[in-house]
Amino acid sequence: MDLDTQITSVFCRIDDALKSHFQKQRLRKRGPEPQLSDAEVLTMEPIGEFLGLGRDTALYRYFYFRQRYGHLFPAMAQARRTAFVRQAANLRWAYVSRASAIPAFAFAAW
Repeated sequence: MDLDTQITSVFCRIDDALKSHFQKQRLRKRGPEPQLSDAEVLTMEPIGEFLGLGRDTALYRYFYFRQRYGHLFPAMAQARRTAFVRQAANLRWAYVSRASAIPAFAFAAW
């Protein structure tokens, strides 16, 4: 399976899991809506780990400067590095909260 298909599969699983686990609960408490959806950022995190990108800044550079993935993450072209890194850091709790089942089944295909 190619990387585009893997990214799409992981995104769909994470997006569905976020919708079912956090039906009416907001993932962030304040601030404006970010350019990227939470599901997009939560998808990039494990993809980055799979690709050996250990830092959020490296992850940002990989997806921002690779125009090849623009069709998967179209808002990435407008996303600022600091906002992306902050959003990724603020969503870390989703992996250890009641949605800790997300990584378990979202990446089972890998």
